[in-house]
Amino acid sequence: MYEFPNSLTSCTHSGMRFPHVSDDNPFKVLSPGVESDVLCILGRSPMEHSASNIADLTNRSRSQVHMVLQRLVQHELVLRRVLEHWSGYRLNPHHPLTEHVKSIAQLHIESVTRSTEGA
Repeated sequence: MYEFPNSLTSCTHSGMRFPHVSDDNPFKVLSPGVESDVLCILGRSPMEHSASNIADLTNRSRSQVHMVLQRLVQHELVLRRVLEHWSGYRLNPHHPLTEHVKSIAQLHIESVTRSTEGA
Protein backbone atom coordinates (compact mmCIF):
# COMPACT_ATOMS: atom_id res chain seq x y z
CA MET A 1 0.00 0.00 0.00
CA TYR A 2 1.29 3.46 -0.84
CA GLU A 3 1.17 6.40 1.47
CA PHE A 4 -0.32 9.64 0.25
CA PRO A 5 0.12 12.97 2.03
CA ASN A 6 -3.10 14.55 3.29
CA SER A 7 -5.11 11.39 2.70
CA LEU A 8 -5.87 8.54 5.05
CA THR A 9 -5.90 5.86 2.36
CA SER A 10 -6.12 6.85 -1.26
CA CYS A 11 -7.82 9.33 -3.54
CA THR A 12 -11.15 7.55 -3.61
CA HIS A 13 -14.34 9.36 -2.73
CA SER A 14 -15.10 9.31 1.00
CA GLY A 15 -18.12 11.56 1.15
CA MET A 16 -19.20 15.02 0.19
CA ARG A 17 -18.71 17.93 2.55
CA PHE A 18 -20.32 20.35 0.18
CA PRO A 19 -21.82 19.83 -3.28
CA HIS A 20 -19.58 18.11 -5.82
CA VAL A 21 -16.33 18.34 -3.83
CA SER A 22 -14.55 15.38 -2.32
CA ASP A 23 -12.26 16.33 0.55
CA ASP A 24 -9.65 13.76 -0.39
CA ASN A 25 -9.52 14.32 -4.15
CA PRO A 26 -9.56 17.96 -5.25
CA PHE A 27 -9.67 16.89 -8.91
CA LYS A 28 -13.31 15.87 -8.34
CA VAL A 29 -14.13 19.57 -8.65
CA LEU A 30 -12.82 19.50 -12.23
CA SER A 31 -13.87 15.99 -13.24
CA PRO A 32 -15.79 13.37 -11.28
CA GLY A 33 -14.46 10.56 -13.46
CA VAL A 34 -11.60 8.12 -13.61
CA GLU A 35 -9.30 10.90 -14.86
CA SER A 36 -9.49 12.69 -11.52
CA ASP A 37 -8.62 9.51 -9.60
CA VAL A 38 -5.64 8.73 -11.84
CA LEU A 39 -4.30 12.30 -11.67
CA CYS A 40 -4.68 12.37 -7.90
CA ILE A 41 -2.71 9.14 -7.43
CA LEU A 42 0.06 10.21 -9.82
CA GLY A 43 0.14 13.77 -8.46
CA ARG A 44 0.57 12.61 -4.87
CA SER A 45 3.18 9.94 -5.41
CA PRO A 46 6.71 10.22 -6.82
CA MET A 47 6.69 6.46 -7.42
CA GLU A 48 5.65 4.65 -10.56
CA HIS A 49 2.32 2.87 -10.47
CA SER A 50 0.94 0.13 -12.66
CA ALA A 51 -2.56 0.42 -14.11
CA SER A 52 -3.62 -2.46 -11.84
CA ASN A 53 -2.24 -0.71 -8.77
CA ILE A 54 -4.08 2.52 -9.61
CA ALA A 55 -7.27 0.53 -10.28
CA ASP A 56 -6.97 -1.13 -6.86
CA LEU A 57 -6.32 2.17 -5.06
CA THR A 58 -9.26 3.92 -6.73
CA ASN A 59 -11.79 1.07 -6.94
CA ARG A 60 -11.95 1.58 -10.70
CA SER A 61 -11.65 -1.08 -13.37
CA ARG A 62 -8.21 -1.74 -14.81
CA SER A 63 -9.53 -1.11 -18.33
CA GLN A 64 -10.89 2.33 -17.34
CA VAL A 65 -7.60 3.28 -15.72
CA HIS A 66 -5.59 1.93 -18.66
CA MET A 67 -7.59 4.01 -21.15
CA VAL A 68 -6.98 7.18 -19.11
CA LEU A 69 -3.27 6.39 -18.78
CA GLN A 70 -2.95 5.81 -22.55
CA ARG A 71 -4.49 9.22 -23.24
CA LEU A 72 -2.23 10.93 -20.68
CA VAL A 73 0.82 9.22 -22.22
CA GLN A 74 -0.26 10.42 -25.69
CA HIS A 75 -0.36 13.98 -24.36
CA GLU A 76 3.03 13.41 -22.70
CA LEU A 77 1.75 14.39 -19.25
CA VAL A 78 2.52 10.85 -18.08
CA LEU A 79 5.58 8.74 -18.81
CA ARG A 80 5.33 4.98 -19.28
CA ARG A 81 8.23 2.66 -18.43
CA VAL A 82 7.91 -0.88 -19.76
CA LEU A 83 9.65 -3.79 -18.11
CA GLU A 84 9.21 -7.48 -18.95
CA HIS A 85 5.66 -7.99 -17.71
CA TRP A 86 4.95 -4.66 -16.09
CA SER A 87 4.39 -1.05 -17.10
CA GLY A 88 4.96 1.78 -14.67
CA TYR A 89 3.39 5.21 -14.99
CA ARG A 90 4.40 8.52 -13.44
CA LEU A 91 4.03 12.20 -14.19
CA ASN A 92 6.43 13.61 -16.74
CA PRO A 93 8.62 16.04 -14.77
CA HIS A 94 9.24 18.12 -17.92
CA HIS A 95 5.60 18.67 -18.88
CA PRO A 96 4.35 22.22 -18.21
CA LEU A 97 1.27 20.94 -16.35
CA THR A 98 3.09 18.56 -13.99
CA GLU A 99 3.71 21.05 -11.18
CA HIS A 100 0.10 22.20 -11.39
CA VAL A 101 -1.19 18.63 -11.19
CA LYS A 102 1.02 18.03 -8.14
CA SER A 103 -0.17 21.23 -6.48
CA ILE A 104 -3.82 20.37 -6.99
CA ALA A 105 -3.29 16.79 -5.82
CA GLN A 106 -1.70 18.01 -2.58
CA LEU A 107 -4.67 20.19 -1.67
CA HIS A 108 -6.83 18.92 1.12
CA ILE A 109 -10.18 20.61 0.90
CA GLU A 110 -11.44 21.25 4.39
CA SER A 111 -15.02 21.10 5.43
CA VAL A 112 -16.56 24.36 4.31
CA THR A 113 -19.94 25.71 5.30
CA ARG A 114 -21.17 28.35 2.97
CA SER A 115 -23.44 30.84 4.60
CA THR A 116 -25.92 32.84 2.62
CA GLU A 117 -26.67 35.06 5.62
CA GLY A 118 -25.68 38.62 5.02
CA ALA A 119 -25.09 38.02 1.34
